[in-house]
Amino acid sequence: MKVNDPKETLGLADVYDTLQDAIWSEAKTGQETSLIRRNLQREQLRRMTDVLVKPAGPWPADARSIMRENARQLVSLLEKAIAKPGLSKTTRAHYADALDSLNATLKASMQRAAP
Repeated sequence: MKVNDPKETLGLADVYDTLQDAIWSEAKTGQETSLIRRNLQREQLRRMTDVLVKPAGPWPADARSIMRENARQLVSLLEKAIAKPGLSKTTRAHYADALDSLNATLKASMQRAAP
């Protein structure tokens, strides 16, 4: 709103997409995921869950909407990643656990703050 040409700005969706793509790059390429990367991915999932199921807090409605869409995209990515041959049991289990968490989060109702 403070720039002359909004096309020249980095939008919230761009930021979230770039972060998610970087954090889950191994799932896209079919590579193994190291312990430190699995921990990073778990932290992103934790934060995503917080945004999607906890009371609104400081998150704008657009942030929640974009995060929900990114969660759906991540579900699709993880389903494809799990189906790829050659992954270690650890990476496959990590992806399956992340997939379970995402599905539960997407099915959960948002907790509303008490009036």
